[in-house]
Amino acid sequence: MQDFDCSSPPYVLGLLGGVAAGKSWLSKSFADCGIETIDADQIVHRLLQQPSVAAAVVEQFPAAGDPSGAIVRGKLAEIIFRQDRPGQAARRWLENLLHPLVRVELLNTLNSLQSQLAPPLAVVLDVPLLIEAHLDLLCTALIFVDTPLALRQERALKRGWTAEHFALREASQISLEQKMRQATHIFPGNATRDETRMFCENLLRELDMSSKRLKFNGR
Repeated sequence: MQDFDCSSPPYVLGLLGGVAAGKSWLSKSFADCGIETIDADQIVHRLLQQPSVAAAVVEQFPAAGDPSGAIVRGKLAEIIFRQDRPGQAARRWLENLLHPLVRVELLNTLNSLQSQLAPPLAVVLDVPLLIEAHLDLLCTALIFVDTPLALRQERALKRGWTAEHFALREASQISLEQKMRQATHIFPGNATRDETRMFCENLLRELDMSSKRLKFNGR
């Protein structure tokens, strides 16, 4: 499979942050600036509907399937987000199954965009386990959405999550400190609409200038 050249357009903007940090909000703000988002959750949802993938998951976790053999995502989440050893082993098994498939689809999409006569300037990559799946290596920039814990918990409760569900999701990811260390840009998750728009526009302007320098240098 062809590798992706992240040094030329479309530049890939990877989003980092804790659970309910506001990555989707930032992604939507980039979309308002004309930047497409690749949402890994949507890719995973499609993959789990594929018969071969669904069959493998239900064979491994019978309790996650319905009578027709389809995956019940809520039941699967209950299995993989447990923090005991069986839960951790289940999560690793599922990640080993899905991450390579997600990577293939992402690379195909990115290479297709890059092969266009006039490729887009950038694309946003919204992947919950971006670093864990080593997809940060595809990114030109990594944006950490820095949101206070209390605000994130409040948002999660509005989604209908329990405090336990929030804690389990958070514990399944690498630490916020590690994400922040690897970030190239920090975005405040409690920013106003205007501040968010300004952040997006400034970053895109920075990338546009980089693209023009590459063209000037003949790359």
